[in-house]
Amino acid sequence: EGKSKGGKKVDYEGTYKKLCDAIKEITQPRNCITDKIGRVCDLVAKHESKGDHSTLLDLAGAKYDEQIYTNLLYRIIRDGEMLKSFLSFLRKEGMFADKEEYSVRRERKIVGGRMDVCAESKSQRIVIENKVLSGLNGKKIEDSETQLNEYYDWARGKDGDFSPSMEPICLIAAPDYRQEEIMAEITLHDNGGDSRRALPEEQKMFKKWLFVPYSKIAEFIGKHKGQLTGFTEVHLSEIINAFNNLSLSKEQLYTEKFLEAVKRMSGGRT
Repeated sequence: EGKSKGGKKVDYEGTYKKLCDAIKEITQPRNCITDKIGRVCDLVAKHESKGDHSTLLDLAGAKYDEQIYTNLLYRIIRDGEMLKSFLSFLRKEGMFADKEEYSVRRERKIVGGRMDVCAESKSQRIVIENKVLSGLNGKKIEDSETQLNEYYDWARGKDGDFSPSMEPICLIAAPDYRQEEIMAEITLHDNGGDSRRALPEEQKMFKKWLFVPYSKIAEFIGKHKGQLTGFTEVHLSEIINAFNNLSLSKEQLYTEKFLEAVKRMSGGRT
């Protein structure tokens, strides 16, 4: 059952069952449409069984606010030691300077863009881009390059004011269901976009940026609660739920959107 509306509970599962039964009546047994409808019903039941994990972001209409998630991520890893713990959690041991101190910054502006989160030690730079709804900004597709090229060049010291001795680490944090889309967009730019002029191998970004799904961020926070200072238990629970609420596969996302559509159409009536 869903949330109350006008004093009555909305039975989403019941509404879906009626919809499934109606479609099955006009389709032949073993028809592919019937199979898909059954699959949707299974997903709906699983979705409803998880219960309500809405947060203040949902209440404020900010569930997809990119800046808020960037701020939350920065707040979690702004301590250099916690950043290193995060990289270790992502199995990046040996790829960062674990004996050095990292200074972490939010929204650092450079020529060509503004990085969401970045960090720097004596021998290495790290960039983290957060993408809730936005695509790869900063360059036209026919120019092949995107903001990722600009940020990678900064991370490897191309600006001339830093000489790293270690390869940079570049991460894209985003909802789980966006992984295929974002990596495909990177590949498109690597291959020249609409201009069909592929970039030289050393300028291609596909292997230089690691995708970090929100489910991993939520898992990291959950496993490091005791090390995170300045948060109450309620704060951490809200943050974990916020990232988990966007930790959906494409299939789960479509189910959630379908639920929302049924809710609007039913008007709270079953």
